[in-house]
Amino acid sequence: MTAGVTTPTAVTLSELSRRFGSVLALDGLSWQAPTGRVTAVLGPNGAGKTTAIECAVGLTRPTSGSVTVLGADPLTALSLKTSPVVRRPGPFGYGALRKQFVYQSASTTSRRNSSRV
Repeated sequence: MTAGVTTPTAVTLSELSRRFGSVLALDGLSWQAPTGRVTAVLGPNGAGKTTAIECAVGLTRPTSGSVTVLGADPLTALSLKTSPVVRRPGPFGYGALRKQFVYQSASTTSRRNSSRV
């Protein structure tokens, strides 16, 4: 990176916390992922990686803190731009990736052409 040049941030998690009943899954997590870079989220089982990503893609709302993706709240702004690919099998079972894409595409917006998936 060149001195004095800032890289735009694609994802920002700021003081993110998420509770599931009495379980504190995230406790004040903060990190940024720069635009145009690959960012890996690593940690042991139970560290909150999945919960953080679910907050970042708008699948769950944080208990406190903030999330921005491309400068906007992912719960309201990204529905027409992205669709998360979940690791659970969903209604189509494992090995049905194309069906999952078509289903998610159709469920997020009617303007997408699912035949291009």
